[in-house]
Amino acid sequence: MPRKYSMKLRTLVNFIHLFAAMKEDAYIITGDKDLIELVRKYNLYDKILSYIELIELIASFSSPNP
Repeated sequence: MPRKYSMKLRTLVNFIHLFAAMKEDAYIITGDKDLIELVRKYNLYDKILSYIELIELIASFSSPNP
């Protein structure tokens, strides 16, 4: 993977976390915008969220519907 796509060391380390999440079929929540961009661009995994997206998702469930 690192040879195929140019990425920062931080993103490379976060890919290890991504693979662990994939193995467990779990969500990965990250602030690494480069990782999110690569994962979504190449459709590697659909259970990835940024912290902001997580907050918005939680807010959508907790806010009263009119």
